[in-house]
Amino acid sequence: MNKIFVVFITLLFESSCYYHNTDPKSVLDITLYDKPVPIIKLYLAGKWKLIYSVGGFSGGDRINYDNTYFEFDFQADDTFKRTDNGKVTVDSVITWKKYSSANDSSYFIDYTLPNGVPLGFYPKGIQNGGLILVDPCCDGYTHYLMRSN
Repeated sequence: MNKIFVVFITLLFESSCYYHNTDPKSVLDITLYDKPVPIIKLYLAGKWKLIYSVGGFSGGDRINYDNTYFEFDFQADDTFKRTDNGKVTVDSVITWKKYSSANDSSYFIDYTLPNGVPLGFYPKGIQNGGLILVDPCCDGYTHYLMRSN
């Protein structure tokens, strides 16, 4: 029994070291939908520029944000700021909610617009250095963001 416990603790320690010994800003690929909130927060922290979104009713609509600058700022104190062309349009506390369906179990980032409307998305992961956020509805969009300085 003690050997099993030691092996379990060793594996747990090694896996947690991976997350803490790696600079989150240098990670190019990681899934986030299957991680606990502290790990998700670690990789989300900072500012991200919205590049494009894909989805909508047809599932294939693409919106490029070449002429508009949207910046998402995830802060360590569970706050979220969105800046549109230099103006802060959202400054909200984040509420983390667990979502489970038949084929997914992930955390949902819930925030509130200035007019009181609740919104949110799922952090799917980081792929090729870009953050992927998914709207929680059947005709929603998948948003692709890159780190901004």
